[in-house]
Amino acid sequence: MLLFPSMSVHPSLPHRQAPFGPIAGAGLPGGPRSVNREAFDRLLGELWPKLHRYCARMTGSVIDGEDVVQKALLKAIEALPETGSIAHPEAWLFRIAHNAALDYLRRRARSLRCMRSHRCVRVFPPTPPM
Repeated sequence: MLLFPSMSVHPSLPHRQAPFGPIAGAGLPGGPRSVNREAFDRLLGELWPKLHRYCARMTGSVIDGEDVVQKALLKAIEALPETGSIAHPEAWLFRIAHNAALDYLRRRARSLRCMRSHRCVRVFPPTPPM
């Protein structure tokens, strides 16, 4: 599921469009009321390739990395109004992406353990042989 349809081109290609436009300025001073959405969007656009590469390396898959970075950016956008001053927005975004990747890896490991132990509930009944 792509949250940002304009991101269908590989992030490392130079002709790629940014999904957003930067955050409130360099350090986002002044709390949530002073956050400049345009600046935040521009920063997300600039960091997207780095965040995607980081998440892809953590998950071991470019496709899974894409899903994780989209979830991370969604969390960041949702958290932005409640956050105060962000001294280092790049580090803040990478921490959110890191935590989202760890959540993904935990879910994947739990799913694999469940499948190996045969304790999973089958969603579909087994198909009879023809």
